[in-house]
Amino acid sequence: MASASLPAGLVTREHLAAALIVFCLLAGRALFVLRNPVRRCHCLPGFARARCRRCRATGWKRRRGATAIHRFYWSVRGSAVLERRRDQLGALKEKTNA
Repeated sequence: MASASLPAGLVTREHLAAALIVFCLLAGRALFVLRNPVRRCHCLPGFARARCRRCRATGWKRRRGATAIHRFYWSVRGSAVLERRRDQLGALKEKTNA
C-alpha cells in the first residue's frame, strides 16, 4: 500500500518558519486582546462624544475579536471554575453542618 505524500519540495523550511511566525503573531494578538479587551474610542472629545455611536458616549470601544476570544476562553475555563466553586461550597456546607 503506497502512502500518499506531498511532492518533494512543496513544503520547505521557509514555509514552516513563516507558518510558525504567523501562528506566534496570532497567539500573541489573542493574548493581548484577552488581557486588554477595550481601547479608547477616537471620536472627538466633548460635544461630539455624546453622539458617538461607536462607543455609545463612554469613550471606550471593544477591540476586534475581543468578544469571540473571551467567549472561547470562558467556555474552556468556565467549567473548571464552576467545579472548583461547587467543591468549595460543598466543603463550606459540610463544615457548617458538622
